[in-house]
Amino acid sequence: MSSTSNFYRNVAGKAAILYVLTGLALSFTAHANTATEPSTIEINALGKLDVEFAQTSAVKSVDIASSIARVTVLPGSAQRLIAPFDPQQVDYLVVDGEKVSQGQRLAKLSGSEVHHFRDSLAAKKAVFELAESRYQKNKPLVTAKSISQDKWLTISQQFFEAKLAWGHLNHFAEMFEPHSNDDMGYLLAPVDGVFQLPHSESGEQSSMGDVLLGSVTNEQAIRLTTLVDNTIARQVTLLSTPLCTVPVERTEKVANRYLVRLWSSPLPQNCGYQLGEELSLNASMNEQGLRVPSESIFYIDGKAALLKKQAEQLVVVFVSIIGDTNEGDIVIASQSNLLNAQVLSTSVSAVQGMLLGLGGVE
Repeated sequence: MSSTSNFYRNVAGKAAILYVLTGLALSFTAHANTATEPSTIEINALGKLDVEFAQTSAVKSVDIASSIARVTVLPGSAQRLIAPFDPQQVDYLVVDGEKVSQGQRLAKLSGSEVHHFRDSLAAKKAVFELAESRYQKNKPLVTAKSISQDKWLTISQQFFEAKLAWGHLNHFAEMFEPHSNDDMGYLLAPVDGVFQLPHSESGEQSSMGDVLLGSVTNEQAIRLTTLVDNTIARQVTLLSTPLCTVPVERTEKVANRYLVRLWSSPLPQNCGYQLGEELSLNASMNEQGLRVPSESIFYIDGKAALLKKQAEQLVVVFVSIIGDTNEGDIVIASQSNLLNAQVLSTSVSAVQGMLLGLGGVE
């Protein structure tokens, strides 16, 4: 036999072996794809398995954390009621946290300090009026250069000092109602809002002798505040309570260890919580999704999926989980093909095994 014939026989043999190996590889690849990428199964193939379905439903927000909140006032928003004297007795006519109207009597102030304030107010007003009259009379003389600069400086200083001294007392006088008894008077609400007592029983006295008698806060400044983990703080857009849901208006930039404080927008009328009240709430993100039973979710190669009923078949649909609900359901990202769909909620693990070729049922 010639060498040429032997050469062709060797080539043909190798080609046949390569053909067989290629066929086996393709067969194995097709089988592997069928096993790891299941797509449908006939419902009548489920035999005696308990088969029940649940309908998906849309949700407008996703709960991502639970926390304790407090109803309080935005820092710095309360209008403080500061008296330029310390009354011997303060009888409050409204309770802490009560809604009040502008001009409403808040407290009755009594004692000799009240009398002294009224006398000081009258005296400083008289001095101011005298200084103002002198100032106005001499003002034209400055233009005409008929008065020395030193004299005009003295007149001006006296006028402005008298104005400041009277103004300090007059600011409080605008929310003070005199009583027929010189030792008494009433503290009035300067604006509409919610009255709050001072932190200490007798008021807080400054080094200047001013005393804090309380504060009035506009209702728009009453908010919910809570602390959440700083890793999710920027995602939270809603605070949901049993009575109302309010948007997050402020997220503080300073962390308290691993927590960040959130502030809600003004509370609506139906959110009937009282100042100082503590309550549980859910911090949510304002993202639409679909609600499905947690029993409907299974995993294929680490990917979440569920079985959608489509005619007489169950179709595998991969989903993205974005949260859960207080009732234990799962929230998945919205998919148009799953809105109001029927999804398998029982025997899910058994059907998953059948899809993966791990067994069947009678």
